[in-house]
Amino acid sequence: MLPPPSGTIDGDTMQLIITDLTLTEAALNNGVLNDTLKKINVLSKYHISIQRFDSSFTYYSHNPKKLKEIYTGVLEKLNSK
Repeated sequence: MLPPPSGTIDGDTMQLIITDLTLTEAALNNGVLNDTLKKINVLSKYHISIQRFDSSFTYYSHNPKKLKEIYTGVLEKLNSK
């Protein structure tokens, strides 16, 4: 397996971001948030650009084992809320 490209967000931070994006998506679906601001607001909390998130997500998408680990952590975090 190839090492992650420079600037790739670590798995733990990806878990936190995806958890927050999922919670934000739920709020959006309930009419609480504006769709345009959803992703930008969550990523700005972590000081991460959309481009960096997208390239990191692409990396993890090509590494299913790592992506599964991230989503397992996301589910654990969501279940604890």
